[in-house]
Amino acid sequence: MTNRTRYRTEAELKALFEQAVRAIGFYEAQRKEALMALESLRRALNARRPKPPTP
Repeated sequence: MTNRTRYRTEAELKALFEQAVRAIGFYEAQRKEALMALESLRRALNARRPKPPTP
């Protein structure tokens, strides 16, 4: 099997791995923040008084 990666050294591979882990952590934090905002919006919408029925 041939090694087709352009990263040759162990240090380069470790750096790439660490960069990927940081990126995943960043996007996971962004996702969590977005989900919390949506939950807040849902609660706010559910807490509104219901509209009176239209005749």
